[in-house]
Amino acid sequence: MVSFFKILRLYVLYDWFSSISSTGEGVWIGANTVILPGVTIGSNVAIGANSVVTKDIPSNTVYGGVPAKFIKNK
Repeated sequence: MVSFFKILRLYVLYDWFSSISSTGEGVWIGANTVILPGVTIGSNVAIGANSVVTKDIPSNTVYGGVPAKFIKNK
């Protein structure tokens, strides 16, 4: 039997991850990267491992760090 709290937890996780929108193709996200809700990631973007993405990322760029900062254009 599934408890109410498990259903609530799944709903909260779905709501959390459904607010992330990755527009376009060719997005690379490194291991252990945290992307906060409401952040939009452009096309052809690379995000380094262990980064924390707090703001929108434009297309054709490389970001990394805590918080994720611009590194270079592709």
